[in-house]
Order: sequence, then structure tokens, then C-alpha cells
Amino acid sequence: MEKPTEIWLRFFDQAISLLDGKVLKGNEGDHATVYHECAIFAERQYHATLKSPDAIRWKVYVDRKKEEIHHRSMELARLTDTTRHQKLKNDQETAQKLLQADSELFKKHNIVRDTFLKQAIDMYSRCLEASDTFDTDSAIRFCSLWFANFDDDVVLEATVRKALERIPSRKLVFLAVRKVIPFSTYLTMN
Repeated sequence: MEKPTEIWLRFFDQAISLLDGKVLKGNEGDHATVYHECAIFAERQYHATLKSPDAIRWKVYVDRKKEEIHHRSMELARLTDTTRHQKLKNDQETAQKLLQADSELFKKHNIVRDTFLKQAIDMYSRCLEASDTFDTDSAIRFCSLWFANFDDDVVLEATVRKALERIPSRKLVFLAVRKVIPFSTYLTMN
């Protein structure tokens, strides 16, 4: 019943902080399991936020308000001091307040979306680093998130770079294979 951000902070973030700095010897699978569960949760929240009708609605509201404010500004510039001018000026102030409120909601929504994306990428890379247990799932999911957001430098530059440094290169060899082979065949090649 709690918000996903609250769940992340109260449960997943604490689990991750408990694992940070712990010696992996003998516990690699357990660590990978925790990281994998965190990654799955973050990825689900990212996709839910991405597909949220609220995001589309706020984007439409913001675009419409900007257009409305622009047209009203042009009309205000043409009018002289009249009662119509004063009414338009009041309407303009109200529209600007609504634009600011909708823009804030849209911005917060995008921050939550980007945060879950970064968390999912980070957790999948930690999972791949910790153990071979989730290689088939985590490598594909990691690459899927990375490639789906390939052009978003602001979100992914540092996150993906750090994640790639963490992941053993052998776990991403399937990206370099020229001949199309089933992923299961690739796994038996290791």
C-alpha cells in the first residue's frame, strides 16, 4: 500500500546497504539474489512510471498551457488598457500558476522514472558482478534497459559506464557474436 519510492527506501535500500562492504566468499548467490530482486522491483517501477497515464496527461497539460500562455501574451500585447486587457492579464497569471504546478508534477514524475531506471541498471550490474546465478536473465534485462535509453546521455552516462566497469566482460560476449545463435547455446560455450 506504500509508494514504490517508500518501499525502495525502507526495504531495498537497507538490504543493499547491508550487503555493501560484506565479503562475498561463499555468499555470492545470496548477494546476487538480493541484487536481482532489487533490480526486478526497480525495473517494474520504471516501466510502470514510463507507461503511466499521469505522465502523458501532465505532458499534454504542460504543452497546452504553454501554447495558451503564448497566445494570450500575443493578444495582451495588442490590447490597450481595457477591462478585457485586465481580464486577460488575470487569466494569464492563473495559467502561469497552473503551468508551474503541472510542470513540477511532470518533473517529479520524470525524476522518479529516471531514478528507478538507474537503480535497475545498477542492481543488474551488481547481480552480474556477484554471481553467475542470474546471468541469462540479468544480462538481457541490463542490455534491454541500456539500449532502450541509449540516446539519453543525462540519465545513463555515469550509470551505464559504472555498471559496465563492474560487469565481467565474459557476461556480455553475446553482444559481440556476429552469427545469430540461440542464447542458450552461447551459455554452453562458456
